[in-house]
Amino acid sequence: MGKFISFGNINLNVTDIREFGISNGKIIYYEYLYKKKEIFIWELFSQEPYERTGGTVMIDKKRYDSVKSGNAYSLFEPGEEKEVTEKDLWNMINYIPYYQSARRANQNDVFVKRSKKYLYVTTYQKKNYKFYEDNGKFNIYDKLDELKRL
Repeated sequence: MGKFISFGNINLNVTDIREFGISNGKIIYYEYLYKKKEIFIWELFSQEPYERTGGTVMIDKKRYDSVKSGNAYSLFEPGEEKEVTEKDLWNMINYIPYYQSARRANQNDVFVKRSKKYLYVTTYQKKNYKFYEDNGKFNIYDKLDELKRL
């Protein structure tokens, strides 16, 4: 009978393990979403006509770099209009010629997160297991040391 190693409630035969290691996770890019807010015309000079919704969306590296360099406009919640409305047009013609309905994105609109580190174990039967560092059942670094000793 073979020797087994336990990963929480998963038991693997040590002779079935093909490779293992710790993954550093990957970088994920995010951007905050905006929506237009209703403000009075005299507030346009003191307030931005857009506000963060609290939502975020995953973006690719190209979009991230574009926003960081100041060459992009903000993303809006689905359903939010980016086109100029009649009200905006009236404001531009009558009061504020430079008023834009599309907000230029800035460096604070994007951020980066790294996904969690995990212990991966691959078997000869082509099964892949991932055990994240915050799994609560065991320490992935202790398990890595245990696997190295086998």
